[in-house]
Amino acid sequence: IRRYFLNDLLPKYKLHEYYTINVEETLKEFRELLSTLECPLVPYSEEDHLIQIKHGKYERLKSTVDLDLASQIYYYKRSGPSSHDDIEQACEALSDRLIYLNHIVNDKIQEHLVRAVDNTLGACRYHFFAHDGPNFERITLQTPFVGNYFAYPNGEFKHPDEIEQLIETDITYQSYCMAHNGWVMNDDPLRNFAEDIIKLRFGQKYEDSPALWDYMKEYTRLVATTFHGARLDNCHSTPLVVAQTLMDYARELNPEFYILAELFTGSDQTDTVFVNKLAINSLVRGRLTARFGGDAIGSFFQPSCRPILPLMTHSFYYDQTHDNPCPIERRSVQDVLPRAACVAMACCANGSNRGYDELVPHHIDVVHERRFYPKAGNGERESNESTNLIPAKLIFNKLHHELCSKGYDQ
Repeated sequence: IRRYFLNDLLPKYKLHEYYTINVEETLKEFRELLSTLECPLVPYSEEDHLIQIKHGKYERLKSTVDLDLASQIYYYKRSGPSSHDDIEQACEALSDRLIYLNHIVNDKIQEHLVRAVDNTLGACRYHFFAHDGPNFERITLQTPFVGNYFAYPNGEFKHPDEIEQLIETDITYQSYCMAHNGWVMNDDPLRNFAEDIIKLRFGQKYEDSPALWDYMKEYTRLVATTFHGARLDNCHSTPLVVAQTLMDYARELNPEFYILAELFTGSDQTDTVFVNKLAINSLVRGRLTARFGGDAIGSFFQPSCRPILPLMTHSFYYDQTHDNPCPIERRSVQDVLPRAACVAMACCANGSNRGYDELVPHHIDVVHERRFYPKAGNGERESNESTNLIPAKLIFNKLHHELCSKGYDQ
């Protein structure tokens, strides 16, 4: 499939032409321009590197260069009285530069395509074959070979040839095609990538989108005046200026508002930027990421006997979050109890996910699940303080509270 994509399918669409320049047409325009100019004795500039391709509206072979600048660099008296020779030599020099720039663009586009195909196949392997994936069994519209990376203006699901025809007949069409960013590995979390993907586009300030800022400010008001705190899901994917403005507003309304953030930046230093800007109380941490007992737990203990501020942000430690796979599926039912005990030992806040204490043997999908949780009670299908893991969790939580209240740090 990889070979088919890279060798057969993608080359026929000549995607590089949306980024490259038509050398022949450009040289024709350049000759016409030079024929109207007086040839100087020396070039006005020798900075050849300034000649760069401009992509404009990303139409096929419609990229351009600054021909006025090119005339100042390449058009000058080289030898003899013939201006025709000078024009041809200038065109030859520009041609060399354009061919070189097209070559650079071609290589870059090919690199992107290879990366795109590899990521596509990686997603396919995860969904169909990985031991920790959903293990789709057949290719359907609901479980496709790979999910759609783009949203089209009218929700269409078309063949690439039809999409290209739409772009050629309506140049504004592509302005409304937006990317589903997903989780971008090694991306800079401080970069506001919400500007050009299918996310709420706040801009940099209130004036950029007053209706959206007002809407989210009202939502923040409702949360801050209803609850003691909130979890900022995917905090790293929210533009920092937006999150800071809204959390400052929440604290105006509720000074004790507790901010719990799910933050995956890959860097303690970057984590600290978010923590300080948003005044985050705790960061979500999960036991399922640990391979061994001390792997995740040891890193969450605050250092003792230090006269300075703690080195790391306070953690809110989960035995399972809603994003995690079910530990019964991933490991075994025997793993659930000691995992909960390990979490209770950590010197930080503890949390769990509904279904963990009730030993639900599968992942509860927060997007697609439509069934209700069991009610609290003493019936056959109801849960109470004596069912499943709940009695043990009560003991763990009481012990955890007692250890904290008596000043234990391990």
